[in-house]
Amino acid sequence: MQAEELDMLESLDDEMPDHYTFHPDPGGLLLWGASNEDDMFFWRKSSPDPDQWPAVVFTRSSDWWEHEGGALSLVAGLIDGSVEHWGLPPRPGPNPTVTA
Repeated sequence: MQAEELDMLESLDDEMPDHYTFHPDPGGLLLWGASNEDDMFFWRKSSPDPDQWPAVVFTRSSDWWEHEGGALSLVAGLIDGSVEHWGLPPRPGPNPTVTA
């Protein structure tokens, strides 16, 4: 992880809802991505099985929300419109699709 990302995470600690904490704490948030709009995406390590970890979103407008389907489900849903954007930029284009 780069120094600027660590600084950003440390600054988020003050804005985070009380029920969230960072990895390596039990149930902590583990950063897996960020947008070019400064939105951040985490896994919440809620289980020993990583396939069960929900995705947590922190938006540039300081919204925090959780998606139970995990990271892949979140990203696909944001693109195809099946997941509400809650503070994220609108979906790309009028008819985006996700294919395997």
